[in-house]
Formats: sequence, C-alpha cells, structure tokens
Amino acid sequence: KEDLQAFGRFKPNGTDGIMPPLGRVSLFVDLLTSMVCSARLARWDVGEQTLAQEQLPEVVEKMRALKQEQLLFIYDRGYPSLTFIQQHKVLGVDFIFRLQKGAYKTLWKRVERGETDFVDELSTKDGAEYVRVVAIKLRTGKVEILITSLFCQTLFSWQDLCSIYTLRWHMEECYKRLKI
Repeated sequence: KEDLQAFGRFKPNGTDGIMPPLGRVSLFVDLLTSMVCSARLARWDVGEQTLAQEQLPEVVEKMRALKQEQLLFIYDRGYPSLTFIQQHKVLGVDFIFRLQKGAYKTLWKRVERGETDFVDELSTKDGAEYVRVVAIKLRTGKVEILITSLFCQTLFSWQDLCSIYTLRWHMEECYKRLKI
C-alpha cells in the first residue's frame, strides 16, 4: 500500500490498470569508476529529464567540492532539450547528447546532405544555443548524431567523441541490473 501511495500505478494503453506500482530511477554515474554520484527514485510519471535537471546542480557541486573542475556529462536520447543544454552552460560544464531521430530536424537535414562535423544553432521559442554536431555512421549503416559543447576539433576529434560516448553504454548494464 505504501508503494502504491508513493508511486501510483503505471497504466499502459489497453490495460485495465491493475499493474504493480512502478518507479523511475535516475542515476549520475562516473563512467570511469562506476561510482554513483547521485540517484533518484521517483514516480513513473516523472520524466527522466526532469530528474536529471534536478540532480545536475547537486552533482556539479559535489564534484567541485572534490576539486573536479572539468566536468563532462554524457546522455542518451531523450535528454537534449534547449533548457537542459542551457543549464549545463550556466553551470560551466560540458555535455555530449545523442539525438533521437527527427529531433532538431535541421541538423538531420545537414547530415543527410553529407556534413559530419559542424557547428549549428539549436533554436526554440525559449532561445538558442550553438552546439557542435557530429554524425557517426555505424557498421550497420545507421547514422547517429551527437551534439556537444566540446567545440575544438583538434582537442576532441569525432573519433574521440565516439569513444567517449561509448563509455556510456555500461550505464545500460547498470540500469538492467537495477531493473532485475
């Protein structure tokens, strides 16, 4: 009963609503040490981006208390909103986001025309920010797009960004263990 009160029921379309209570987990994990820097458990209907936006300032504060000044946060699809990008900028931290297919359509059009590493402006009714866009063609032929605040191509080649982003995949295993 307490779980139901705290989390409510997740009701997928086409069900009768007799589902167990479900929660949403949000983690910030150091990808080199696997140390959990911040964790949240919330109602299922709270978005993962909302949780991440709440956690980011806390994580930055903790890391800076440990004298970690150059911080890079890596996110999967579903996170790259202009508001969240601006939050990183205000906090003075870098990011890499993977874009969902169709998100920020003008970027996808440039990639479809053959551009693979360029700077573009993301703009919405809430403002605009410049990001570096890197298109990566996978062995399957599928193209993935990363957007980042790491603008210097000399310090961070597209191969570097791809390698850095790949570090994030062990997070999926972490989430899988938590779900099981």
